[in-house]
Amino acid sequence: MQAIESELESLGAGSEVLQTPLDTVVNGLGHTEQQLRGGELVRHLHRMNIQHDAQHASAQRIVLQELHNARGHHLVMLLLSLLSGELPKREDFITAAAPYLV
Repeated sequence: MQAIESELESLGAGSEVLQTPLDTVVNGLGHTEQQLRGGELVRHLHRMNIQHDAQHASAQRIVLQELHNARGHHLVMLLLSLLSGELPKREDFITAAAPYLV
């Protein structure tokens, strides 16, 4: 910090130039729970993914994870697990392109 302050002073700016950015960092780190928080989003869907009341005969309860940030944006995540054997094999693009290359 001392070296940075000395460099700022040589440029004609004092150490107070850093105060606002440092305050912003301190405020952000001091209130992390307000910056990003999560929760559950429960929906009741039938097999065609149409939302129904919980009492509907074909509705299944789906629990999604929802994230919110300080700017009011949110996103919903569906966590899943795939076995490597369930993934499609990678396509060999060189072999697929060979007939089109002269």
